[in-house]
Amino acid sequence: PSGGGGGGGGVYRACLVNDVTQWTSKVVDLSLRSGERGPDGHVPYPGDYVDVPVKDPGLAAEEHVKPVSNLLEQISKKLTAVEDKQRTARHRLDLHSALNLQSHSRMVVGSLFETAVFVLVSVGQLWLLKRWFMGRGLPV
Repeated sequence: PSGGGGGGGGVYRACLVNDVTQWTSKVVDLSLRSGERGPDGHVPYPGDYVDVPVKDPGLAAEEHVKPVSNLLEQISKKLTAVEDKQRTARHRLDLHSALNLQSHSRMVVGSLFETAVFVLVSVGQLWLLKRWFMGRGLPV
């Protein structure tokens, strides 16, 4: 686990943390570098330092990078599959939401109609009872 310079090899680990936002898409740029460490102790990005000699050209050789590249391809394929499933689920949710909204609108209109009929029948009953108790009798 030395990052460059002294010919160190071994297992390298990277930790990607997604604590801030879990439900938005992200773009991750991963680069593997080799070379001599700079004054700050880190291997510089290309162009950071001019004419930095590479002591161990095999530090990030193809056989070291290939397994990571294969894993990244697998992760990319699975991520695409998850995104497709999420897209399908969102579409289904939109359809169901529209259907629920339409059903709710019909229910509100039906309820208003029932209320209007109930009020009209109540007014009619009050009119008939008032007429009957005033001695005019029921209209025939």
